[in-house]
Amino acid sequence: MSSNPDGQLPQQPGSYEDYSKGYSSAPQPQYGQPSAPTYGQTNYEQPTYGQPDPYGQPTYGEPYTQQYAPTPGYGQAPGYGQQYSQGLAPYTAMYDSTPRPPVTMPQAVKLWLKNWKNFSGRASRSEYWWVALALGIVEAVLMVIMVAFVIVAAAVDNGSGSGNPFGVVFLLVWGLMALFGLATVVPSIALGVRRLHDTNQSGWLHLVTFIPYVGSIILIVLLAQSSNPAGARFDDAAQPLYGPESL
Repeated sequence: MSSNPDGQLPQQPGSYEDYSKGYSSAPQPQYGQPSAPTYGQTNYEQPTYGQPDPYGQPTYGEPYTQQYAPTPGYGQAPGYGQQYSQGLAPYTAMYDSTPRPPVTMPQAVKLWLKNWKNFSGRASRSEYWWVALALGIVEAVLMVIMVAFVIVAAAVDNGSGSGNPFGVVFLLVWGLMALFGLATVVPSIALGVRRLHDTNQSGWLHLVTFIPYVGSIILIVLLAQSSNPAGARFDDAAQPLYGPESL
């Protein structure tokens, strides 16, 4: 029986660890080889760079294919600048969405007369309201003239009942106002329809004026709205409108 000078048991390879020497006596795996899984754990093999993942996840080296591209939702509209299947998107390339330019009162009256029978296209707010103001001034002047002739005729007659030439003049002024109103009906309605088109509303809304008491107020509110570029859909290339450049 041999003696142990250090008072330690002889080392058994692989039986226990020598902590005094700082390393384990268990065999270590070689570099580049997978280590053995520990008890109760699973060794998941990691994919190398550029190789497909066996679990279906894309790696850094894998090209971005249509498989991982996002799919559009159901009923999603085409993106900005794309073409629709039936042609270009409306209100952009198909129609000229440039608004009608602002005009002065003389220009508005001239355009009103030149476009008197055109119910397509658009009319800017200045183009409409300058004409409405001009018509109001003319009607007010004619009304003042007619009232003045009535007052003068009554003063001259002084209850005598004798005929005087002022009665004839009164009838002439009244007939002139009636003719003026009839002559401006169609151009005024056409201008109102074009003003509604400029706000992207149907010209048939002009009929709301026949609603008792409130129809005229509703129409004024509709006609006072600002221009909407989508109203270009009412433009008709077969019936072009005259603009300030045509004056």
